[in-house]
Amino acid sequence: AMIYRLVDKQAATTVSEDFQLYKVLRAHILPLTNCAFNKSGDRFITGSYDRTCKVWNTYTGEEMLTLEGHKNVVYAIAFN
Repeated sequence: AMIYRLVDKQAATTVSEDFQLYKVLRAHILPLTNCAFNKSGDRFITGSYDRTCKVWNTYTGEEMLTLEGHKNVVYAIAFN
């Protein structure tokens, strides 16, 4: 049921003339709580309700690393 709501939400999303959807990244089991980019912008990290953080390559969308072992939801992240 949850996946159907997500699909419906994606279909209803309007695209601005100034921005366009480049890529959809699917790796977390549960929704994201936060996202942060490194200083140069070539990497970013996502935190999730699934208690993991993932490091991504901004240009390719490749998942580079998964950080596991958090005892609770990852509510806040920073990338230096």
